[in-house]
Amino acid sequence: MYPYNNNNNPPMNPEYYQQQQYQQLYQQQGMNFNMQVVPPQQGYQQQPNQQYQQMYPTMQPQYVQQQNSLGQSIITACKTCSFDSDKMKTLTTYSQSQVNPINANNLLTILNFFSFQNDKLKALQQLKKTNNIGQMSCQEACSIISLFSFDSDKMKAITELAPHIYDKQNAELVAKKVSFASDQGKIRKLLLPTTTTQVNMQVVPPQQQVIYQQPQVIQQGYQIPPQQYIMQPVIQQYPNLLGKNIITACSKCSYQSDKLKAITTYSTSQVDPIGGGDLLTILKMFQYQSDKFKALEQLKSTNNIGQMSCKEAASIVALFTSSSADKLKAVTALALNIYDRKQNPEVIVALLSYNSDKEKVRKMLLQ
Repeated sequence: MYPYNNNNNPPMNPEYYQQQQYQQLYQQQGMNFNMQVVPPQQGYQQQPNQQYQQMYPTMQPQYVQQQNSLGQSIITACKTCSFDSDKMKTLTTYSQSQVNPINANNLLTILNFFSFQNDKLKALQQLKKTNNIGQMSCQEACSIISLFSFDSDKMKAITELAPHIYDKQNAELVAKKVSFASDQGKIRKLLLPTTTTQVNMQVVPPQQQVIYQQPQVIQQGYQIPPQQYIMQPVIQQYPNLLGKNIITACSKCSYQSDKLKAITTYSTSQVDPIGGGDLLTILKMFQYQSDKFKALEQLKSTNNIGQMSCKEAASIVALFTSSSADKLKAVTALALNIYDRKQNPEVIVALLSYNSDKEKVRKMLLQ
């Protein structure tokens, strides 16, 4: 406390007049000098100017939630159809327009739209024909097979789904879906092919030992350390393991029949689509046109032909020189795997001799 006299002596605090001066100024402006400042609450956010928001709206990204557009498109279209024939036409139209393999859940939903077993099987075969069945487990395959009541229809469905099952070691789950022991044996043979026809291959170790070379110039008093072994990884030069395995196996075979057996063995053991370059190398290993076409059909039936350009497809079609009919068959086998077929169809059309065949190829590629 500072002693002061209200009459004569001013206050002893030197800042007294300054505080009073500011207090009078704040009161003239309508401000409360003794007002306590309340701190902002936790989580408080200043609201932006409404006029600014109207002038500069905030753009928020939109994320696509659908993982399989073809499957969802077929499901949506089939919901609007009343008759099974219209659903089949819808499924055929969509499946021929693109290659986008459908997962097991969407496939199960699509087959459930059909009332009769025959129509379910036709729908499954149509999707298989256009390479639009995706990978699935044995458990998921069993859910699809359960849609069929008769063992004969179940066996047909298993044949269509077998190349797309990735855990074939669980083949017994599928085998239990049929009643007769003979059919169960066929399923085991289908999902677990024997290795008696496999060609002996040289297994390349994943790593190679390389001896570290000591420096030639050694300083006086320098002790040479013991030799060290450095593990260097072997870089895989082929992006497609199935294509590499088939090329390596066929190069060790002397007869055309052995090469076809090697292709059949490897292609039925896994689904790993082969690119245009490796496919061209494989077909060049066959001397006769008929064997080239058999190899192409085998890889096609097991969904082991990958996406390629029109230029790559033209190189493959050019291997069939005997007749225009063989070239037309080759184009039919490759058409759905050509990603730029609607942009550059004339590259392939130019390989055909007759105008009627050229028109067929144009129609096929521009569907």
